[in-house]
Amino acid sequence: SNIKEELDEREGIQVKEMTPKKRKTLRRKIHCPFCKLDVTNFARHVLRNHKQEPEVAAFAWRAPNDQERKRQLEFLYKQGNFIKSAEGVTRPVRNPLLPKSKTFTTCTKCFGSFASSTFYKHAKTCHFRDGSNSGKKPRYYHQIAGQNLLVRHLQVDENLRTQVFPRMKPDNVSLVAKCDGLILRYGAKYFNSHDASHFVPVTSRKMRELAKVLIAVNGLAPEVTTFVDLLLPRHFNNIVAAIKQIAGFDETTHTYASPAFAMNISTSL
Repeated sequence: SNIKEELDEREGIQVKEMTPKKRKTLRRKIHCPFCKLDVTNFARHVLRNHKQEPEVAAFAWRAPNDQERKRQLEFLYKQGNFIKSAEGVTRPVRNPLLPKSKTFTTCTKCFGSFASSTFYKHAKTCHFRDGSNSGKKPRYYHQIAGQNLLVRHLQVDENLRTQVFPRMKPDNVSLVAKCDGLILRYGAKYFNSHDASHFVPVTSRKMRELAKVLIAVNGLAPEVTTFVDLLLPRHFNNIVAAIKQIAGFDETTHTYASPAFAMNISTSL
């Protein structure tokens, strides 16, 4: 579906499939954060064309094998590839052999993209981590922070961004909720009208429920890509069908596997 394709692009699924042999021989392109061009020899490119930039001048005088030089070059190329992700193509630090079976998480410290299943390894050893990474973190902390980084450019209610977003499970459903303008406005209005901290998970749940409906309708009618599209009367039957599908409606017994969803979503809609 259109929404799934868009999410796949945001989370780095749009990566060329590679065999072990290709992964060893292919020279990967890196996005230059200064001139916005894709280059194969990033170090040579920035030293020849951008040596006047403060970030480049900081390490240009160092020896080629100097560890600090390598560290600063690494940060620059990860930053460049992160900027490239705004165009819908995320470039992971290490290309997986089976990209379609993986999702990716962006590190909030170095801006590199890594397979979500093994991201915890990088989080412990990231060269750019600081004291804020110490101590016990909630489950999915790094995945949530990475997903929120992807939507940092969107205009979002501050309470929603700082209190609700960090509590939302870092999957495609949450990403749809965080990117859809109407769902965001609904979440902000609902949360700000209830002055109590326990409404954080309630707001998250309601936003995710609306996102599930949008994803399900998109599977039935691919032209529906935003919740505003659902306001058109011709999509009423698709909305009903989507809710029945999500709630597990049995046509024979006329019962729901998840009746709570069917009741809750009616008030939100």
